[in-house]
Amino acid sequence: MRIVKIISVLMLTLVLAGCSTSQRLYNVTQAVVPTNQTTDSTADAIKKALSYKRWDVLSEEPGKIMARVKVRQHEATIAITYTEKTFSIKHVDSYLLDHNSGRNTIHRNYNKWIKLLKDEINYYFANPTAQQVHHG
Repeated sequence: MRIVKIISVLMLTLVLAGCSTSQRLYNVTQAVVPTNQTTDSTADAIKKALSYKRWDVLSEEPGKIMARVKVRQHEATIAITYTEKTFSIKHVDSYLLDHNSGRNTIHRNYNKWIKLLKDEINYYFANPTAQQVHHG
């Protein structure tokens, strides 16, 4: 009987862990920019990607762009730092995304948005003359 209780508790723990929407916070750190880029072309690719993914640019200065996305009632603010060699995307603030700075976790959708944004930036590095049209 005791073994059945232990197995039941373990199974319940696994089920509840699988239902969690929180994941470790994903930041892009020093992602490599293709060698044919300048600082200006890096900024252009980032801004095109932000626009395509419906992020709003809040502020811009050389080497840094602050941006925010609103999805229904959820919000995320990020800082993108860049040079002609690398770019990074860092979480700054969020609203209703279950961010826990102590555990360094956030809702899994935030991580998905950042991964998709990184992919989109890389798309515009490869296709610098592309406009903001659907490309797949």
